[in-house]
Amino acid sequence: MNTPAAASLRPVGEACLPEAVVGLAWIGSSLACTCADGSVHVDGRPDLRRPPGPGVVVAVACGPAWEMATIDHRGDVRVGQAAQRLGGWGRRVWWSDPGRLVAVTSAGVHGGRPGELAPIRCDVGHVVDACLLPGSRVALGTADGLVIVDHENGTVDAERRTSMACAFALSADGQRLAVGEAGGSVHVVDLVSGLGTGVDGYGTPVRRLTWAGEHLVVCDLDEVNSWPVTADGNVAVDAPVRLLAHDGPIAALASRGGNVVAAGDAAGRLLLLAADREERALAQAELPAGVASLAWSTSGWHLAVGCLDGTLRRFDLSLG
Repeated sequence: MNTPAAASLRPVGEACLPEAVVGLAWIGSSLACTCADGSVHVDGRPDLRRPPGPGVVVAVACGPAWEMATIDHRGDVRVGQAAQRLGGWGRRVWWSDPGRLVAVTSAGVHGGRPGELAPIRCDVGHVVDACLLPGSRVALGTADGLVIVDHENGTVDAERRTSMACAFALSADGQRLAVGEAGGSVHVVDLVSGLGTGVDGYGTPVRRLTWAGEHLVVCDLDEVNSWPVTADGNVAVDAPVRLLAHDGPIAALASRGGNVVAAGDAAGRLLLLAADREERALAQAELPAGVASLAWSTSGWHLAVGCLDGTLRRFDLSLG
């Protein structure tokens, strides 16, 4: 897969929203943004059907008809003006089917129609993070490792006991799940065979992961590394590529497809990186506040960046 020799990010639009921009979703050429107060803005304009809420939003899911579902730190799930409080601290929320949500809190998995979510599995231990998998499965990162649960009937499909699993990335083909651990290791699980490989990358917790073409990109607090992926889908454990370090904690990571990733940090620095190129950025930009969220458009030629001060900025990408 070819890596561009150079790139540029050209600012093409900016909006100032009332709170930190914590969620971004492209549908065609339109951009939906969710702020930390739960308010939704489409192309910079407020959606009056979705007023702010009392909790701090921690995860957002956008349906095909702009149905914005959020879960906040208190475990409140909101769609439109309807809200429902679940047990535990909020972690993740997704639309699994039209009209059906899957929500994960620190207490476990819940599912059902908005406003009618019911517990599905709440005996797996303290949940730190989660990832929706193909079919009807959801991966849960707990204090004891990885648990994969069927979010329709609540059965446990698989367990892997390691240190605390705190970050996930699902490959584009949906067959491999990368699991980052608090102990600094990364495991890649083949979701078809159940087999896995592991790499020891850091002495600090793995915070973010993403697949970038033929590489798995991994972040700890302020450093980005990548590991090549072999033809059989395994990680080449002896060949990490050290990408550029950041000036502050890395807050957002997004793969464009191919070997290009964007990374934004709490100091307001945005870097465009090639996963197979050491110690060099393809492009960079400075934002007025810390980066809170990133999203590439479906085409991969437009990048949206949300900041902690409510700044929303769009960039057009050029590759050379």
